[in-house]
Amino acid sequence: MIAPRHLEGSDQLRERFQSAQPFEHVCIDGFFEPEIAQGLLADFPAFAEEAAADEFGRVGRKAVNTALAKISPTYARAARYLASAPALDAMSAVTGIEELKADPSRHGGGAHENLDGHDLDPHVDLNYDGATGRHRRLNPLVYLNPVWEDDWGGLIERHCDPWTPERSAIRAFAPIFNQAVIFATSEHSWHDFNPIRLPADPLGALASLSSPARAGAFRSSGGGQASRRRSRRAPARAGAGAGAGAGARVRRDVRSAMAGVHPPHAAPGPKRARQ
Repeated sequence: MIAPRHLEGSDQLRERFQSAQPFEHVCIDGFFEPEIAQGLLADFPAFAEEAAADEFGRVGRKAVNTALAKISPTYARAARYLASAPALDAMSAVTGIEELKADPSRHGGGAHENLDGHDLDPHVDLNYDGATGRHRRLNPLVYLNPVWEDDWGGLIERHCDPWTPERSAIRAFAPIFNQAVIFATSEHSWHDFNPIRLPADPLGALASLSSPARAGAFRSSGGGQASRRRSRRAPARAGAGAGAGAGARVRRDVRSAMAGVHPPHAAPGPKRARQ
C-alpha cells in the first residue's frame, strides 16, 4: 500500500525525520500507491451529524469515523494494512522507532472531516495509555483533498513553544492529496490548524486519514494522560507577523481534553494543566 519508492528510500526519510525541527516529523508526498489513494478518496464517508457530536450531543464542524473497516472494502483493506507488521516495520524504518504496535482503540484516529470555519488550538496529543501501559509514539496523517489552495487554510503547523509566541518557530504543511505527515508524539510536539476559509463553491471540507501507533511496554501506577492545549484566546499566536507567510492553516486530526503529558520513556507524574 505504501508506495514502493518510499520503502526503498527509508534511510533518507529517517534522516529527515530525526533531524526535523521543531520536533521529529517528516512529510511524504505520494504516500500510498495511486490506486489506493484514489479508492480512499472515492469512498470517503459523507459528513454525518452522529460522527460530529460531542459528549453533550452538540453537533460540531468535525466528523470522525474510527470504524474504518465499516466504511468500504478499500478502507477495510487500509485498516488491516496499517495495523500489519509490514506497515509498522515500514514506520520503524522511516522513523527509527523500534517495536511499534498498532493502537487497537485508534484513539483520535480514523477518517476525519473538518468543515469550513473549523480550527484547532495549539496542543500536544495524548501519549500514554494507562490501560495497556504503552506510550503513543507516532501520529501519521494522510490527506485526501483532491484540490487545495494555501489561502483556504488547512496547513498543519508544528510549534516550538506556543506559550512563548515570540520564539515559537513554526513549520507548516498544506493538506495536499495523498501527502503523509508523520510526527513523533511527545510533550514537545505542539501542533494546530487555523480556521478553514473555503471559497463559495469547490469542496466545503478537509479530509484526512489518521492511524496512531504505540510502542514500548511501560508499567506505572499513574493514570492515563490527555492532551494539553494552548487557547487561541491567550496572547497572540506565533506566525501572526513575518512567520505567517505560508497562509492560513488547518487540519483533520483532533485530540481530547486539557491535562498533562509526560516524556515518552518516563513514568507519568502528577497531572498538570496550563490554562
